[in-house]
Amino acid sequence: MKKRVRAALLVACMPLAFDSTSALADAWRGTVGVSSQLVGLGVAMAGRGPVIQANETRVGTSGWSVGASGSYQAGRPRHALEAILQVGKAWPLSDRWDLQASVAHYRYPSHDRMARTLDQTQVGATAIYRDVFSLSLWSVSLAHGSPRPHAEVDAAFHWPLTAYLSLDTAVGEAQYLAPRHWYANDQRPHWFAYGHLGLDWNRMAWHVAVQRIASTFHRPLHDYRVAPWVATISRDF
Repeated sequence: MKKRVRAALLVACMPLAFDSTSALADAWRGTVGVSSQLVGLGVAMAGRGPVIQANETRVGTSGWSVGASGSYQAGRPRHALEAILQVGKAWPLSDRWDLQASVAHYRYPSHDRMARTLDQTQVGATAIYRDVFSLSLWSVSLAHGSPRPHAEVDAAFHWPLTAYLSLDTAVGEAQYLAPRHWYANDQRPHWFAYGHLGLDWNRMAWHVAVQRIASTFHRPLHDYRVAPWVATISRDF
């Protein structure tokens, strides 16, 4: 089975991407990294400043994967940002196409009342074409909010430029999760668009990503601003 298009660690609001090479090995895989800001789907999950991220994944020979990840704000104030648990399954559809399905649960810090209301469970599927293109669809259910699920859809493109450098881009749309009363005059659209364009450098166990972020997300009152550029350095173990 072909290798999954690599997802940058800074994509935090979507479940971690499991490697579709699960048919090749039965092993633990981990990644530790530092990002200049925690951003997912064009939304800032914290203020600008260093964020330490780590994940550990168990990949089985049958295609099943289970993993956990966490993010910690290393700047001031120092505190945990989010924790994710995920179970996934990968299938080869053909020589060119793979399919992945997963369920992920997100928990946010107990000290932040507004963030805690966004605790959620995501169920989704991703179709992958030759490690170059992927299309994902997610259903998001809030743990403490409306029982009606929210939708997210995105497409990603990853194209090698040299032996170590690749072009990395993604676009998508998502429904707002935050309630209307978080906004001035209760005004916000139903959907927002997001995307990024960047470069991804990979050599052996080291990875460096620099991305230009774009989003039509309307920030709630007193929410964080997204930096126009986000950088991440990480290492696999």
